Amino acid sequence: MRPLCWFSFCSRQNENSKPLLGVIFCFQMSMHSFENCYMRIMNLPFIYDRTIYFRDTDAAGVVYFANGLSICHEAYEASLAASGIELKSFFRGSAIAVPITHASIDFFKPMFCGDRIEVSLVKTLLSPDSFQIEYQLFFDLESGEKQAIAKALTKHVCIDPSTRKRFNLSQNLLEWLTS
Repeated sequence: MRPLCWFSFCSRQNENSKPLLGVIFCFQMSMHSFENCYMRIMNLPFIYDRTIYFRDTDAAGVVYFANGLSICHEAYEASLAASGIELKSFFRGSAIAVPITHASIDFFKPMFCGDRIEVSLVKTLLSPDSFQIEYQLFFDLESGEKQAIAKALTKHVCIDPSTRKRFNLSQNLLEWLTS
């Protein structure tokens, strides 16, 4: 008999680096969806809270499209730091480099200066030398209701910075991917 519902904790961090805890609920209708859900829960989403600032907007007063990806990258950096990866050495790229090879974002609603948003990111290992991050952006409403704003995707490949050839992910990145 398959379970109808189960839950797990997720990590959460806001722009002021305050760790928070949340709960993820998972409902499934079939064994296939259970397996998909289990794989997602094995890699819990990281939640990042943020305020939209004037600097994020364009002349029309809405978030400039490229800044949507910058906000996602900010959440990625916060996720790395929360797992104990030292950002200064990571982004210096002396041992490995992890360039983004693909980035896309789809907007559903505009974001304005002063809006409170929540960025949820889920990391997925694609191969021994690559991973992807799926982002979902939501309005952080006082009612607790989530209203989807955008979804984004980035794909990353690990390379040796001197040869620029693919290189297996480091142990700390593998640990981050499964945290």
